[in-house]
Amino acid sequence: MQPFIKSVGGKTSLLPELMERVPRQGWDAYCEPFVGGGALFFRLCRAGLVLTREALLADSNAELIQLYQHMRDGDLFTPLYDRTRRLFLDYNGATLTNKEGLYYEQRARWNAGDHAPEVQVFLRQAGYNGLWRENKKGMMNTPWGKYETMSPEVLGRFRGCHAALAGVLLVAGDFRKVLDPLLVDKRRWLVYLDPPYYNSFTGYTAQQFTVADQEYLVKMAAGLDRMGHLVIYSNDVGMERRVAALWPAAEIARVQNRRSVSCLPNGRGAKTELLVVGAALAKELGR
Repeated sequence: MQPFIKSVGGKTSLLPELMERVPRQGWDAYCEPFVGGGALFFRLCRAGLVLTREALLADSNAELIQLYQHMRDGDLFTPLYDRTRRLFLDYNGATLTNKEGLYYEQRARWNAGDHAPEVQVFLRQAGYNGLWRENKKGMMNTPWGKYETMSPEVLGRFRGCHAALAGVLLVAGDFRKVLDPLLVDKRRWLVYLDPPYYNSFTGYTAQQFTVADQEYLVKMAAGLDRMGHLVIYSNDVGMERRVAALWPAAEIARVQNRRSVSCLPNGRGAKTELLVVGAALAKELGR
């Protein structure tokens, strides 16, 4: 099972490393406050690890969470599928010049305030390098990606993702809003923290993720770890010293991740990144 949208910072190529750090037992619920494309969540579903557990997926991008809600809810899913299919067919049947026109027509529709979920899916697939980027006014400004076709494989993922999202709690909001309740929750959560990367382009939306946000998140990760929750954290290697200082009990590793979505063509190669696990998770894994 694969994500139904492209997402900056997607973790598909890092899944083997991530899954090595996920115990099959010892946790009651799953939380991902920076869900993006949800690669790890959907792989956990494929492995049958969230079927009997509560799952909470969140993101500060309210339109992205709205899209997930349409993918989850039965009365919204069929119209989403049909309208996305129609957009893909229109694109694939157009000349190259008309494909470009269709892309900018849909981008203008979005920026005019029509945030229909099928438009978001289309723009994420047809935009340059799969990038979703907004200016400070919140206007989506990614240029056309010059793709010849919209792959039917994307639509083929819809039904599996729809089934996987059944019963999942979806929250639009800041990571603090999502993680604060877990600090007093008696259940044991598996938490995956994948924030906007420290040394990467962060202008993907009008809301910026600051250095102060980065440091506060690491402190929250350390707090969750001390409470016994199982925490996995990923980021750019530029955060290594801060993580070591703010979360001294963490186990820090450097791993290679090949990015398929980037704001720059040469940004899609293999990159060295941090993959961190908390002391409670390391103990659960027998390390």
